[in-house]
Amino acid sequence: MKSRKIMIERFDLVSNKSFEQVLFELDEGIGRPIANYFEQKAAAQSFEEYERLVNGAVGTSDLVEFLRLDPGAVFRKDPAAKVFKMVRIIAATRSS
Repeated sequence: MKSRKIMIERFDLVSNKSFEQVLFELDEGIGRPIANYFEQKAAAQSFEEYERLVNGAVGTSDLVEFLRLDPGAVFRKDPAAKVFKMVRIIAATRSS
């Protein structure tokens, strides 16, 4: 199998704003693929067709969210547990 190197950037945000406010503002600008994204992805006949699908979902931040993980969600269900406020968002920029 042939491999190739790709550049990945991790972005950590520290803010004086509340967790909820930061997440709200992030949600305002990040794009999300359309509801039937997986079906359209499978139906794409070329990379260019897939690229148009992704680029059509880009938000005002020039990002598309592909996966959101909320590791603290299960802990927030337990009233005796420490409240964990963390979200990991896997996103990509528009291809140029």
